[in-house]
Amino acid sequence: IRPDVAVTLDANVSVEKMFKPEYIKDMMVVVTPVTHPAVIIKLQTCGAKLLLNIPVAPGEDWPLIAKAYGREHIGLRAGYIVTVNAVDLAYWAGADRIVTIGNELSWDTKEENEYTFAMYPCKHTITGKIKYTIKPFAGAAVMLQGLANRHPEVEWIDCSRGILQGWKTMSLSEVLRNEKQNSRRSSINNVGVRGDSVPVAESA
Repeated sequence: IRPDVAVTLDANVSVEKMFKPEYIKDMMVVVTPVTHPAVIIKLQTCGAKLLLNIPVAPGEDWPLIAKAYGREHIGLRAGYIVTVNAVDLAYWAGADRIVTIGNELSWDTKEENEYTFAMYPCKHTITGKIKYTIKPFAGAAVMLQGLANRHPEVEWIDCSRGILQGWKTMSLSEVLRNEKQNSRRSSINNVGVRGDSVPVAESA
């Protein structure tokens, strides 16, 4: 998958390895003031178009953000992890449907977790079985649910079957099948419903 837009907000230098040079040229990448310099250098060297994101409070509304920031910068609502920013960017660009994949925000066992954060049990969205998560992921789940509650005009679909609540749950194959049947595009290209025209992929 070659995305139209990528979002990075982690200060870790290892993020630089996630950007493959063959995909970067002419790709728009949203960065933040804490993005590691090595990431910025690689993106610039490989021809990416950078857009600065200055995070704002979760409760802010887009008209106020646009008025305060102008169009040179954007202010995505903060929410623990990059997925929240990517989803907010899709909303800002005018998407009427947003789909997430690989967004489980949890593990089946404590042993699967590679992070050093403390873990605690949580219930699976569909089965009710106990899974394990960390506070940043639990917080992100709350933020993503809040976005869906706040913007009911958008169709919110999650294909991850994790702990996220308040989104329609579907398998990716079902989403793609419906996409084909409805002959709808899975990306928003040059539509400026809530901001200036920005091509953006709906996946986070």
